[in-house]
Amino acid sequence: MDDEETAQLIADAEQQVRDSGATARRLMTALERERFNGPVRGAHDAGERAYALARRAAEQAGVPAHEAAARGKLAFWVAYFTDLAEEAAARAAVAREDERTYKP
Repeated sequence: MDDEETAQLIADAEQQVRDSGATARRLMTALERERFNGPVRGAHDAGERAYALARRAAEQAGVPAHEAAARGKLAFWVAYFTDLAEEAAARAAVAREDERTYKP
């Protein structure tokens, strides 16, 4: 192996280290974003399901359209905040358990 090949290998290795650092930062940013967005997205999905069920049930019961929509919106927000509260409670339980078992 000559000096030119060695220099090229070193340059390639340095570039890989720089790329892996940038990739790691992007990964950590994405994970942090998902830590927040995941539960919000899940709560939104739960709200949409509740909205559809409540509105369909109201329409089948012969309720006027505006009342059916109002019931659907109420169901959406109840399910949305309930789902977020459940996620927060689960995270708090994990944090309490981690704190309880932490031994410096």
